[in-house]
Amino acid sequence: MWLDGIGTIHWDMAPADAIAQAHTYWQSGHLLYAGRMLYERVPRRLRPEWAASVLRAASEFAPRTAEIKAVLAFAEHPEQWGDGAEDKRRQAHYFFGATRLLALKSRGKDDLFENVLTLAENVAKVTYNAYGYAAPFDHHAGWIIGAAFLSVVEQVKDDEFATKAWAILSDEKYITLTTPEICHPRCSDCYIWCLGS
Repeated sequence: MWLDGIGTIHWDMAPADAIAQAHTYWQSGHLLYAGRMLYERVPRRLRPEWAASVLRAASEFAPRTAEIKAVLAFAEHPEQWGDGAEDKRRQAHYFFGATRLLALKSRGKDDLFENVLTLAENVAKVTYNAYGYAAPFDHHAGWIIGAAFLSVVEQVKDDEFATKAWAILSDEKYITLTTPEICHPRCSDCYIWCLGS
């Protein structure tokens, strides 16, 4: 995942200013930058809840498959999933895998559904990383949440939903960090960016 260099996170910005900058990126079609500006300012412990709120809104426009429901339960209710399984890491990884498999089977059939599934895959990744399971997913999964959500918004073509979508994605109860926070204790990208300790 490469970015073209136009967007840099400036940590000297207040969260409200970062939200405004992300909105500029969002409106100009620089989707990964918008997602990055927002995701990087959500505390790790709140990332699953933030990501789930985005998926819940987008999933109104797609079939509520068992895979999407499982990702939402995984992100929103960590105390309720697992069915007593001893190896929660493996089951947590399964939420991503099942959604990915459905996305591959659905490829080329329904663009809106594909974008919701892309969103669900990345919500599963962000949630997995936030819980700190071994072998983390890619750091930029959180950035893709904003991009996939805007793709859903563009396909829905409803101004009211677009306004609601931006409000959910940029909710100030989540966008609070003024200093960077590691996404997972073993994230190599975070270490490269000198966030690991």
